[in-house]
Amino acid sequence: MAAGELDKFKGKIKEKTGEIINNDELQAKGQADQKEAKLKDKAEDKAEIKKKHAETITQEKREAAHKEGKQ
Repeated sequence: MAAGELDKFKGKIKEKTGEIINNDELQAKGQADQKEAKLKDKAEDKAEIKKKHAETITQEKREAAHKEGKQ
């Protein structure tokens, strides 16, 4: 389970607990925690995409240099 998923789960528990015990503050905190976890997941996804893009460019440069060295 990803870290963001665990945070979403914790937020959901807070939200539902708030509903059950009729505590609006706890319910709102749970909802806020879930939204924060989603934002963290998106940021991590973007970072991973950037990393993979950089790796691809690096690999392409290596291949181009290798081809140039053979010619």
